[in-house]
Amino acid sequence: MRVCLPALLCIATACSRSPARSDHNAPSPSAVPSAHVAAPSPSASAAPDDLAEYSGPAGLHWGQSPADAKKVLSATHVFLREDSADRGEVLEQVWGGDFSGFATESIAVDFFDQKRFVAFGAVLLAKDVQPASQRWLDLVKATTKMHGAPSRFAPPPEQVDAGTAAYDALDKRIAGGEWEPLALWNFKGGAAILIKVEVGMLDNNGNRSLKPVWLAMTTP
Repeated sequence: MRVCLPALLCIATACSRSPARSDHNAPSPSAVPSAHVAAPSPSASAAPDDLAEYSGPAGLHWGQSPADAKKVLSATHVFLREDSADRGEVLEQVWGGDFSGFATESIAVDFFDQKRFVAFGAVLLAKDVQPASQRWLDLVKATTKMHGAPSRFAPPPEQVDAGTAAYDALDKRIAGGEWEPLALWNFKGGAAILIKVEVGMLDNNGNRSLKPVWLAMTTP
């Protein structure tokens, strides 16, 4: 996966500026599958000065150099390659390994001006023992435990029973465009965490791949 920094920043900005869901339109936390602790309700909109600090994910700190980041990640992940992106403005390191206990397809770490760490993206596998919707919700719960309730949250569209079959049904809703899972946390200085599900193109069998994605970014 190549993390497109400008696109990620646009996504985070658009989500943070969108009007918050009203209680009438937003499903309650009880709509989350009961096999899990109820997912968070969106937090009240906070003024920029009231936002929490966030220094960076996976033991990294915003602004770190590629060399320093490589020293940190080498302890837990496998370095795969290094590429230039966005017309040379961004240096991207690609890593292999787990993220939050889940196997990944890839982990991308981006450096603006090829010098300063500004973005981290972990793409989970399309095929896993757990359905994509279940892994997405687990990522949301883990991130909520660390940073509190998200600023924006799009939970499952209706109450479902616990079990793999229920999550498989949610995956079908995602693939069919009926539900777009999203959780966004905003922090001071323009930093943000975004958790979504990447929907692939139709394959020869008429199916779409679903990959949970965990992204963290800050302004360049």
